[in-house]
Amino acid sequence: MKRQSQSGSAEAFDPILLQILWNRLISIADEGRATLVRTAFSTAVSESNDCAVVITDAAGNSLAQNSGSPPSYVGVLPSVVKEYLRDGTGGPLAPDDILITNDPWIGSGHLPDIILVEPIFWGTRLVAFGTCAAHTSDIGGLMWAADANSVFEEGVRIPPMRLSRKGRINRTLTDLLTANVRQPEQIMGDLYALRAALRVMKRGVLELLAEMPSHDLQHLSDGILSRSERAMRTAISAVPDGDYPYAVELDGVGAPLILKMKMSVRGDRIHMDFSGSSNQVAAGINSPLKFTYAYASYPLKCALDPTTPQTEGAYRPITIEAPLGSILNAPHPAPVGARHLTGQCVSNLVLAGLSLAMPKLAVAEAGSTPALRVVFSGERKDNNRFTTVLFASGGMGGGSTRDGQDCTPFPTNTGGGSIEVMESTAPLRFHKREMLIDSGGSGQFRGGVGQEIVVEVTSPKPSRLSTLADRVDHAAQGILGGTAGAPTVLSVDGTTMPPKARATVAAGAKLTIHYAGGGGYGDPHKRNPESIAADIKNGLVSSEAARRDYGFEVGFDGATK
Repeated sequence: MKRQSQSGSAEAFDPILLQILWNRLISIADEGRATLVRTAFSTAVSESNDCAVVITDAAGNSLAQNSGSPPSYVGVLPSVVKEYLRDGTGGPLAPDDILITNDPWIGSGHLPDIILVEPIFWGTRLVAFGTCAAHTSDIGGLMWAADANSVFEEGVRIPPMRLSRKGRINRTLTDLLTANVRQPEQIMGDLYALRAALRVMKRGVLELLAEMPSHDLQHLSDGILSRSERAMRTAISAVPDGDYPYAVELDGVGAPLILKMKMSVRGDRIHMDFSGSSNQVAAGINSPLKFTYAYASYPLKCALDPTTPQTEGAYRPITIEAPLGSILNAPHPAPVGARHLTGQCVSNLVLAGLSLAMPKLAVAEAGSTPALRVVFSGERKDNNRFTTVLFASGGMGGGSTRDGQDCTPFPTNTGGGSIEVMESTAPLRFHKREMLIDSGGSGQFRGGVGQEIVVEVTSPKPSRLSTLADRVDHAAQGILGGTAGAPTVLSVDGTTMPPKARATVAAGAKLTIHYAGGGGYGDPHKRNPESIAADIKNGLVSSEAARRDYGFEVGFDGATK
């Protein structure tokens, strides 16, 4: 075992009490998230979990986050608080102040994500912050798209400022915002939902402080951060020292996109260098550095220390660098609306690099990475506007011990959403949503299958369609003899749809989407015959594919040959 560095000095804190209070903070965050989901207007939040809440200490260090948060938020919300503390935006903070931003380089990487921050005071003393974020369905501009040439085309950019001061809403800001979006009632509903989540978290934190003799979170914060940091350092220490390079090729825009990484493990630290990755492009697939960091650090936490709750301390041993002006560190005013099409794929790089050091953690590329999104926008029969985002997922890659998960988001944690709710809130009719046979890569452990969705736009007028997709030309690759998963396919009424474009579609147009499958792991001929038979029975693998890829035959009586 390698020597670990020392971190933290909060050992005097009773470990049982610390765990109880830590869990209490997490439950407060979960309650805040539940409030946000139940009151939000955008289906991206209310149905698909594209939101997060985090509680930080007075210095902006993350103490607790809601369970199942997308890493794009939890990786940046604490840094948003620290940005406010550094800049002193709008003067000294006071009770019932609420700060707001959607700046991609301060927040979570693109304009649709609105972040609110509220300071929490015990009397006159600042003791904590409540933070929350949500993906709104519309933020103006071109609508959510991948083909903008600069961030100025992508919508309204809100620099860090007060949404409310001492409880009084900044009407100038809300009037400006609602005047520049297609559905003002929806974005205001989301803002009020975010405020409600902050209110719930503040109440919970103050109730907790009332029960603590010091009425202060600092001692608890020290204990939480030091223990989570030590747990992560211990986990990293089990990884052999060395440099582990890996590269991934994606569709990009106009030309393939190259992502490169060298993971360097030294003692109880990991540093990732993304030099050699493609330069930024004149399309919205550029990733700000904060977003890149979120998806570089998150898979390490999942793979190396999955049981310790996530806090700021867990990420202290992890650092990254990427050249300024590269696709993974694009400065303002680069277009970043579809930054997830690049940034999320960093997770594939990290897991692949980690598997070089620890083969038991090996996993093939995921067809669900990056996430495929489709935005529908137009007018209903009553002439009111609608904007709806379709959330769904492809398959994950096979691993060293199990098949890839079918139709599972990774690493986003966003859900698929209810078809019935989407049909009730927008002029859409879903004709099909089913697992896509033969889409998972073959292997000793099969790649997860994707899915096929067929949706009709029932608006009586032409509607706008925006596609944010990849893996059309570069499917998720298998490893150690496993084969690639099936690629992404998009078509409208039988005509191929570009993966990163906007188009006008006629009333009654039908969009068909094949979500990519995950890559397979290992030699297909080593797959358990019982697993192959189960795949055939469950409609995940056809008899023809079983014969071709596995040499597996099924007789007329159903018996294997």
